[in-house]
Amino acid sequence: MKKILFLACIVWVMPALKAEKVSINVTESSSMTVELAKIEIPAAVDTLVVTSTVDLSLENLREIRAKFLSNADGSFTLDLSNALFADNIFPGPGSGNDGAFDQLKALREVILPMTLKQIGRVAFRECVNLEKINLPEGLEVLKGNCFAMSKLNGKLALTSLPSTVAKIESYAFYQLKTLALSSLPVSMQGEIASNSFAGTAVAITEIPEGITKISSSAFAGKSNDTRKINSITFPTTLESLHVKAFDSQHNLNLVEFKTMFPPMVEGGDSLHFPSAVVIIVPNQEAVSRYMEVPAFAKFTIQAKTTTGLSVAPIAEINMYPNLVVDELNISSSEPIRNVKLYDVNGRMLDNLVGLAGTYNVSHLNPGIYFVQVNDRIFRFVKK
Repeated sequence: MKKILFLACIVWVMPALKAEKVSINVTESSSMTVELAKIEIPAAVDTLVVTSTVDLSLENLREIRAKFLSNADGSFTLDLSNALFADNIFPGPGSGNDGAFDQLKALREVILPMTLKQIGRVAFRECVNLEKINLPEGLEVLKGNCFAMSKLNGKLALTSLPSTVAKIESYAFYQLKTLALSSLPVSMQGEIASNSFAGTAVAITEIPEGITKISSSAFAGKSNDTRKINSITFPTTLESLHVKAFDSQHNLNLVEFKTMFPPMVEGGDSLHFPSAVVIIVPNQEAVSRYMEVPAFAKFTIQAKTTTGLSVAPIAEINMYPNLVVDELNISSSEPIRNVKLYDVNGRMLDNLVGLAGTYNVSHLNPGIYFVQVNDRIFRFVKK
């Protein structure tokens, strides 16, 4: 009878213990080790508030992880909103996979500092019970594997990313199937890395301008509930596309390329699009160019049409002279986003840069060249 009463007391007391909010402050005179030693029963902590007057290191965060790692059946909120990090970077390992909170199942919610610029590698990998995190506006970089899962796990249901995010590394959201983005940050630049969104429920329709490369399995579908992409538009800046970038996205039916010249295809000679995909390109000249590339030729390729649409006035773009010695001049009634130089065979030679629409092409050999200004193509002869 006494044993039954004792067990009943434990069941009654634990909810009260679980409501405990604990605050610790890491300073030059009081280390993370000292502060965490004050917590006698980790399972009783509902919210851990960590403040600091010194920059927290990866080792400091691993100490928190070690303290709560055995608490697999419990859950807690980690409030780091008033913690300091060097250069506003949430630290990650330089090598190896021992991240800050890797596989910390007890983690329920994380509150990050509003000044954070980067989340380190493997930071929250396999935190399968993490339900909520504030990604601060101003965040710029998400390092590899930072929110990766396995076997399509995870509860973190993000529907948007900060508009300031410019770089997302490989496997960042791998198999986090609750990631349900409808768009990507317009500030993204360069590469969309391999497997960064594989096995997620992203339902994007457009790749942002500024993306030049989409790598293997970047948006690969892994199950029926992670195959949400029906159509996709590629930017004028795209230069390279891996054949498996959209592997197993079985519901994809419409693909649009804004560039006259097809991007370089890597990893094979056949894009892993569904066979019924229709590819839209700027005009009939572009159709011919795409049909010459084996990776595109097996699909239906059509020139974009504006039938039935309200068409905005076409920007006035002028290029001169037609016979160029040293400098090529371009003027436009709309902002010039990019200027790309191609040889007569359609190979991109350079992204031209210059001041006030004047571009130095004195290094070119005599011959015929093409210039893509935004979405339009011009021909000139280098003398």
